Amino acid sequence: MAIIIDANCIPCVFSPSNSFHAEFKPVYDWIMEGEGVIVIGGKKYKNELGKISSYLRIFNELKKIGKVVNGNDLSIDEYERAVISNHSQRLFNDEHLVAMVVETKCMLICSNDLSSIKYVQDKTFYPTGFPFCPAYYTGKRNKNLLNRRYVHHTLISRLNKKNM
Repeated sequence: MAIIIDANCIPCVFSPSNSFHAEFKPVYDWIMEGEGVIVIGGKKYKNELGKISSYLRIFNELKKIGKVVNGNDLSIDEYERAVISNHSQRLFNDEHLVAMVVETKCMLICSNDLSSIKYVQDKTFYPTGFPFCPAYYTGKRNKNLLNRRYVHHTLISRLNKKNM
């Protein structure tokens, strides 16, 4: 029901002319025709989104129909800073994804940056007792992930309140 789309993958999902679109079309279909909702939030994510401004119109239209949910930007930014200051992983630059997962409880990330998976799924980046590490959609072989199973109950209630 909810998915974080890494900014590097937005063209793959939303542009039929993108060479990877066939791999990410199930995500597109799930959002446009199914119950999929995009989770966004935080300064870094929004800055990355701004760099691919041709997709902002799509996100704005999806937001109008309840297909984009914004996490708490301040909480995401704060947790992102904590991840950066507590870990010295030089090859890891997706701390905002960890922060988005923690703040929104979204359990599914769509990305074609395979090198980030080992970091984003590293439990040391999450608070003690955090109930899960996110699953990754990296291509159509993962289309079985596009369902309610990967939505934490707290996010479902936030989505239900928003859509009332």
